[in-house]
Amino acid sequence: MLWLADNDLQASNTHKKLAVDVNGSTLQALRQGLPELAVKTLVVNTPRAMALLKSEPNACAGNKIVSADRLQHAVASQLPQVVFPGFRLFALKDSATARLLTELKNAEGKVSVQQLLEQNQSARFAIVGGRNYGAALDALMRDPQYQQRFWQRHASDLAGGVIQMLQSGRVELLIEYPNVVQHNILNQPKKQHGTAELISLPLVESPEVLLGHILCAKTPQGQQLLAVLEQQLALASQTEAYLQAHLQWFDPSSHAEVRRLYNQVYGTHF
Repeated sequence: MLWLADNDLQASNTHKKLAVDVNGSTLQALRQGLPELAVKTLVVNTPRAMALLKSEPNACAGNKIVSADRLQHAVASQLPQVVFPGFRLFALKDSATARLLTELKNAEGKVSVQQLLEQNQSARFAIVGGRNYGAALDALMRDPQYQQRFWQRHASDLAGGVIQMLQSGRVELLIEYPNVVQHNILNQPKKQHGTAELISLPLVESPEVLLGHILCAKTPQGQQLLAVLEQQLALASQTEAYLQAHLQWFDPSSHAEVRRLYNQVYGTHF
């Protein structure tokens, strides 16, 4: 199997070591039950992974949101490989943008990106290029009237880079997973850590839980590989070890929420 990943747990590159690699840790847990499966890992960004799924008959990619467009060229696992809390919106604390977010919160404490785009016509959002943010957010990012408001980063450090864009004031807002931001800030060099305090709010346009599925090439080899991976995923997801492959990337203060979402998705009782 050619495994297409955006990070490698064994990589020597510092940025990659600091990345949140729940994709890699859950794959490791799956491989423990598949000792006969030969795996070659290729680190690529999401657009490149989607292209390789079309051209490589034995390619699979992990932790991907399923969409109709992607299913034209790939087959997807029924169960998700990864369970994540939804995206949140981040801004610099004490900034005018943060004050506006507080004013725009609805009764559930969420803020709407659509409303924010309309209320603040100059604010810029940092996002990771090539990522699927879900139908509602992707539609806003593709909308011609808003496209220039979303600054995409395609560099190798991805999440760390977009977080620094917010901290440095190059953009006013960031859409990201909460634990990714927390993990990167805690692992920043001491001279950067703590210099820019952030606030975050849940989004109207992002669900409470996001599911990252395994995608494999829409070929006989890809379908055979997916069947093997799915069989092991059904077993592994019922174990404490697979839950821990998720929890290790979250601050202990978030473990209760992640465990609740995990149980909800996999029908477990941890």
